[in-house]
Amino acid sequence: MRMRESSKPWYALAPADVFRDVASNAGGLSSDEALKRQQEYGKNELPRGEGPSPLRIFISQFANPLIYILLAAALVSAVIGETKDTVFIAAVLLLNAAIGTYQEYQAEKRAEALQEFIQIVARVIRDGVEKELAARELVPGDVVLLESGNRIPADLRLFRENNLEVEESLLTGEPYPVSKTTETLSGEHLSPGERKNMAFAGTTAVRGRGRGVVVATGMSTEVGRIAEKVAFTA
Repeated sequence: MRMRESSKPWYALAPADVFRDVASNAGGLSSDEALKRQQEYGKNELPRGEGPSPLRIFISQFANPLIYILLAAALVSAVIGETKDTVFIAAVLLLNAAIGTYQEYQAEKRAEALQEFIQIVARVIRDGVEKELAARELVPGDVVLLESGNRIPADLRLFRENNLEVEESLLTGEPYPVSKTTETLSGEHLSPGERKNMAFAGTTAVRGRGRGVVVATGMSTEVGRIAEKVAFTA
């Protein structure tokens, strides 16, 4: 099994070393090799699933030991005739459940929205020629061509650029485009915004041109990690 594509600090490796580690080159992969890698790594997409209904989310808000205690207190209050206490506790529980339902439902919607960021068409080099492929077909080692207006289809280590600027607010929150480079960077645990020689899935090229080799796809991308965290905390 090949090392998972996201397990290295690709920004700290020279392009030649990146190509060596992903077993590729500037001329891209063959179709046969790409098919083998897709069987290993899977599709370049975030997993889809039918999320829970608002009613199910609402009911799940009561599955909490503290809620059970409050429900028991409301029941006792009702039995002994403390109507005001019963109504107050019930109102608190319903309000808490309503807020929790809204927040969780919105989190589900955000996770679904993230999926759309990599459902695009990419220009790649396959079999030595330029082709247009659905982004979900990309695999580690593919060479992707970028120009102004392109949505980045996967996490790339850039090896060629000409005045390339990328808008990365999806990951960094910064509204200004980032100038890219192909130079090897030093430092440990650089944030996505500091990895100037990388281009990340879901971000957008707003100026210039560039080429990069795919180093992470699907859930291994930075946007995939965000989707995983959103789903986990929902």
